[in-house]
Amino acid sequence: GSTAAGIEYTAGKGYSLNIFSTQKAESVSRLDLNGMGHIFDPAIEGDRVALCSQDKEGNSLIVLNTSTGKTEKVIPPTHLENFRSPLFHGEYLFYVSDYTGIDNIYALDLRTGKRFQVTSVMHGAYYPFVPHGTDRIIYNEYTLTGYKSVSIKINPGSWIPFERLKKPADPFVEAIASQ
Repeated sequence: GSTAAGIEYTAGKGYSLNIFSTQKAESVSRLDLNGMGHIFDPAIEGDRVALCSQDKEGNSLIVLNTSTGKTEKVIPPTHLENFRSPLFHGEYLFYVSDYTGIDNIYALDLRTGKRFQVTSVMHGAYYPFVPHGTDRIIYNEYTLTGYKSVSIKINPGSWIPFERLKKPADPFVEAIASQ
């Protein structure tokens, strides 16, 4: 695209979002993100920026409209999963989550709020990317011998609805609860 986004961490533990023109290779705007927790992994598409956030309430995914300054926690704070590598693609926001105990790629339908597990790998799926003009998602799958590149067709009909996923029990919580 014609823009890129980066997070700036200041000495006073503040955060700002820098929007860069990729043609001019310079910052074209800066937005203050203080009060939104620890912000990382920005992804930009047009006037939307997806941000991963961690704060005392939990981990969340935020979409910021750079034209209006409005923010929305599209996945509200939770302590049950961590978010990374968001990526806009049409009506979906892809991201990496460890919800089931293994890092996989998930999709959030931005129109309905429904969530889906896109990949189901044994050791981890990372860094989703959709090449412009394609219907494929490329990602790195971690295996016993290292990372391998994988390309799959974007097929929402094959994705697992989030409500059907089972969060593995935390053995420490289970041990304390049984006492």
